Amino acid sequence: MDLLYETLPAEYVEHIISQIKPPKGNTDDKPCWMLDTKGSFSVKTAWNYIRYKEEPTIIHRWIWNKGTPFKVAFMMWRLWKFKLPVDDRLRRWGLEGPSRCWCCDKPDQETLSHVFRKSEIANRTWSYFCSFAGLNITGLQLREVIMLWWGANIKTDMRPYYRAIPRFIIWELWKRRNKQKHEG
Repeated sequence: MDLLYETLPAEYVEHIISQIKPPKGNTDDKPCWMLDTKGSFSVKTAWNYIRYKEEPTIIHRWIWNKGTPFKVAFMMWRLWKFKLPVDDRLRRWGLEGPSRCWCCDKPDQETLSHVFRKSEIANRTWSYFCSFAGLNITGLQLREVIMLWWGANIKTDMRPYYRAIPRFIIWELWKRRNKQKHEG
């Protein structure tokens, strides 16, 4: 205790003593991790203490759905965060190169919007599925189309299908894009 008073201001020492009761008698010091009920340090408790944890939004719950394969959910999360490596994103990250959409007969600049919504194949695919579902996507951006599917006011037993269809479309468009780009 004397060492505490010699090293720290008195108000700090009083605070420490109020939080951690000093041992009685002349025993050796023993480390005690206050974030664990047993006093044992773990990286998990340290991480949970220092990280900023937001409440999951409805979008995160729809992306990280238990029935969705991890690789599809991870790709959807990257898409939602604008982190998929298409040419316009790579350019923003400092990787210069020619931009060409690999999924069109008349190539345009490769952007997330183009690959997943505005390209001829993407637009035809969305229109095909939306026509059966009775959803009008005219003039909507990619995120708006996804939200329209995920938030559709439909029977409860149909919701899993409406939430899976955008994942399926986007996953297949991404696979097609990658096959065209990397295999020709």
